[in-house]
Parts: sequence; C-alpha cells; structure tokens
Amino acid sequence: CEYTPVIIATAEYGGSISPAGAVGVTYDGSQTFTITPDAGNTVRNVWVDGVWQGAQTTFEFTNVQTDHRIVAVFNADFENCVDIPDIPLDAWYRSAPANVMFVLDDSGSMDWEFMTTADDGLFDGYYRYVFDDPGDNLYGRELPDDRRMQWKSQWAGY
Repeated sequence: CEYTPVIIATAEYGGSISPAGAVGVTYDGSQTFTITPDAGNTVRNVWVDGVWQGAQTTFEFTNVQTDHRIVAVFNADFENCVDIPDIPLDAWYRSAPANVMFVLDDSGSMDWEFMTTADDGLFDGYYRYVFDDPGDNLYGRELPDDRRMQWKSQWAGY
C-alpha cells in the first residue's frame, strides 16, 4: 500500500487556481499550481498551509510527503466597484401585529380582545389604533401612553 499525499487547492472570488480541488501527488513528488485572476483583477496573496506567500501567479510544492492546502486570494477591479453611497439603501421597522385573544366558555358566549404593547401604536401603520374607542367600530384618536399602560385592550366585545 502506498501513501498518496493530497493538496487541496481553492481560489476565492475574483480568479481561479489550476489544478483545483483535491490533487493527489506522488510521494516525494512535486506539483505546480497556476493562479489566474479574472479580467481586471490582480493576485493579492497566496496562502499555503496557514502562511502567506505573497502575490504570485505560480506556486510549486516540492518533495511532497504530507497533505497541504493552498488558497489564492484576489483584489477586485476597483473601477467596477460601486460605492455604497451610490446605492439607495432603505430600512423598514415594523412592530409585531397585535395579539387577538378569544375567550370561549361553556355558556355559548365568546369574548375577544385585540391586545398590543404600549409602545407600538401601530394597528393601521399611521401611528394610531384602528379601533381605540371600544364599541363605536370607528377610527379614533390615538390613546396617550399614560392611558394605554403596558398592555391595553383596544377593542373588546361579545
């Protein structure tokens, strides 16, 4: 039985390495890897077994007796990069919807309530509660924080 060392060769985004993947090498043999950046990119560095070797387009392993790893790292073409300020960014914050609580009992009646936290104020998206005046089923005024308490029933009925 003969041991065959393996070299794992990978390239990060921006170029390629050849041969790539798991490459078997004859014991005490050698293997050369070619590092090729994509158009407009450059080789930034070559990482071999945890040690940076510098920017080079070829690397040769000689007298291979153990497994190794090689990773090619590239610099992107900055002319093709888009600065973050040129891209409109948008973030939306939405609170969780209100809880709806249904209470059923054996009398055949049902009670229900919309429950919401005191600090969200968002039933309809306009910072007011959809039904904040129980019983009238109409849009109403926003309840002030001191009236809402921590959890407040916004509308209830049978």
